[in-house]
Amino acid sequence: MSTFAFNDSRKRLSTLIMMCLATASYVSDANAEDASYAADDEQEKDRSFLCLAEQAIYHSNLFHLNRTTTDVEQRLGPGASRYNTALRTTACVEGHWQKEPQEFLLRAAIDDNRYLDNKILNHTSGNAELTWNWQTAGNWHGQLGGDYQRALGTFVNDRPLVKDIVQSYRYFAEVNHDFGAHIIARVRGSRTDTSHDAEERRVDNYRSTTGVAELILMSRAENYLGFGVQRVDAVYPFPVVIGDVTFDRDYREDSALARFHYELAGKTSFEGAVGYLKHEYKHDPSTNYQGEVWRAALNWQPRENIQFVIAGWKNLASYFDSEADHFISRGASLTPKWTPDDKWTISMPLRWERQQYIFRSVLTATLEPREDKVKIAGIDINFRPRNSLYIDLNYSYEQRDSSLPLYGYTDEMTALQIQWRF
Repeated sequence: MSTFAFNDSRKRLSTLIMMCLATASYVSDANAEDASYAADDEQEKDRSFLCLAEQAIYHSNLFHLNRTTTDVEQRLGPGASRYNTALRTTACVEGHWQKEPQEFLLRAAIDDNRYLDNKILNHTSGNAELTWNWQTAGNWHGQLGGDYQRALGTFVNDRPLVKDIVQSYRYFAEVNHDFGAHIIARVRGSRTDTSHDAEERRVDNYRSTTGVAELILMSRAENYLGFGVQRVDAVYPFPVVIGDVTFDRDYREDSALARFHYELAGKTSFEGAVGYLKHEYKHDPSTNYQGEVWRAALNWQPRENIQFVIAGWKNLASYFDSEADHFISRGASLTPKWTPDDKWTISMPLRWERQQYIFRSVLTATLEPREDKVKIAGIDINFRPRNSLYIDLNYSYEQRDSSLPLYGYTDEMTALQIQWRF
């Protein structure tokens, strides 16, 4: 791992997992001693648990290769396959502890991933989050915490194909002050460090700092209207050199946004945001972007067991493992959900998205303009026969058409997970 990344990342993950487990043990003891929690807050108790899960995942096109690619073994080595079945064993913990007015939340999981058809991809992944929701006298409250993620790259933008484990640390703090019952002032800051372990991808290591200031107007019905500004500074320690040209991808992003939430008659809610964003490269303004951004969502529940969520958006986005490849995302989604009883939940997410890339990665810096169209359809079936047993079955179909044929593909994914909570 480079000097930019945390050299003791595994030690940090182990320490955070152990801290979460120790806190969970303390939470369990505290709840046992507090009779009021045992008698009056069963729902909160349910949020503290340990769990074990086993998942089987099948991909028809794991590496997201286009239809014309047939030399998979030449690219990835003997035994490599376009399709793949993987098994994932997960141990996790979630805890909730509250001593008015303070609240602590923790989540942590560690996964053992075993690939039956592409064993070179076997790896350990995980995530952890610890949050303190604090409050003091004088209407001051906020958050303090951090989270960690370790995961295999998505292979959406990886050409050539390599096994790349991406690690990300994020620390955040938030301060709120209530001016009466209906006005909240908020300041929030975060720092993210992301690193790649594949030699070919370490050039995409980056560090970002984000600051947010917002004023929120609340109604008695808890609807709100917020006005805020945000600044993101991102640094890439390793410049990209192609031929005699150096690509310095450090950037600053400023945005102003108004967001809202409104609920009508308990069955319909609207939420959304609209604003303006400027994304400027500090040393190379040739592909700067500025323009309006927005998002809108309608949540409609015509009956108690039927729900529809419709959303549309335009924003500047990137994949977590290819942050340098920003794209203008325009899209829409529809998710019908049916809950026939308290044991079953069935949903069918549908998504369409157009991605117009602004090209700053090492792989796309010299290529022609890229625009992708992504269509995703799926079905999720969740079954909870007992409070401690969860069974999830998921299927999704993804089709990506790209102006650069190298990045077009189709993929089908089927996953079955069984989870026990203790």
